[in-house]
Amino acid sequence: MSNDTTSLSSLTAEQVSTVLVEPLAAASRFLSSGPSIYSTAGPLRIPIAPTFNLGTVSWTGEGESIDDVDAGKRQVALLPSSMKSVKVITKYTRELARQSVVQVESALRSGLVSEVARKLDARFFAASGGDGTTVPKGMFEWAGTQNVSVDGSLALDDLLTAQGKALAANVDMDRLRLFIRPEHYTALRGLTGTDGRPLLQPDATKGGVASVLGTGVVVTPALPSGYAALADMSQVAVARDVDADVTILTERYADTDEIGIRVVTRYDLAPLNPAAIVTLSGVTGAATSYQVTIDENVSTFVLTLNGKQSAAIDDDETAANVRSALAAIDDGIVAEDITVTGNPGGPLTVVLANGGTLSGVGTSGTVTVSPV
Repeated sequence: MSNDTTSLSSLTAEQVSTVLVEPLAAASRFLSSGPSIYSTAGPLRIPIAPTFNLGTVSWTGEGESIDDVDAGKRQVALLPSSMKSVKVITKYTRELARQSVVQVESALRSGLVSEVARKLDARFFAASGGDGTTVPKGMFEWAGTQNVSVDGSLALDDLLTAQGKALAANVDMDRLRLFIRPEHYTALRGLTGTDGRPLLQPDATKGGVASVLGTGVVVTPALPSGYAALADMSQVAVARDVDADVTILTERYADTDEIGIRVVTRYDLAPLNPAAIVTLSGVTGAATSYQVTIDENVSTFVLTLNGKQSAAIDDDETAANVRSALAAIDDGIVAEDITVTGNPGGPLTVVLANGGTLSGVGTSGTVTVSPV
């Protein structure tokens, strides 16, 4: 399928599935980890397997009355009509649309899909800000989940405790996933089991990301700082609105001769069995320190924290403003976990309380970031 963005106004449902829905399911770290995804045109109710109180059940003889057991009526309601949408607009020049051999499918996959996936993951892994009515509640907001309080670096005992809690909730071990931030994953690589072997065993089929205690690992900076989770994703439900819309905006930016692509989609999520999700809170990593040296020819520079870039920073910004620029990066790390000292123009010392990676690139000059 090939679509000319200079003439197409809206994509059909089949085209939206091809260029947005399917790639999005693969690009999102949450959606690709195996939850049960339901496509729906409106509010969705999913029945939950009943729990039986068998304490009063007794042996029954021939011709005797059989005791009744009330299973109750439990369900999860998803995607109410009040739920807000994820909306993204990206634009580019009409000249690029005419001259480029890249059609709308590739543009959506490379730009819009990654942007929508980032927004979804930030919300799905959130620890606050959701109400379940207008904004979906994130994994760390769900009621009824189990918790392991770590209050330090992740250790083998913490993971064994979490795994024990998960097993008690009758989880599917094949669908169990450990969600962890990059800096905490790096710290885990130094842990060994009782046999002296590394706790993390590399899995060539997973791009080199290791498994832990036989559990698949999902490494993502979308998790809030200080959190990890062990979850049976087969017991997590995601509702996806079938009326996702992708529209080509040819007139909105007519004064600048640009074309816009607008994506509107709705998602909701909830646990079918909250006990099958074990959150780990108070997770910290070893603090890491970096020295940032700014060449005298640099006018602005960009810092990359755990793989995500900051906005452009002037070469003579104060340490406080550099800290603010790092804290503004949408990677779950809050300002309280970042310390920046030094004079405008550098060198600057950046300390990440819970660990992390930092690099930098300058314009018209070199920015050197070195561990200290």
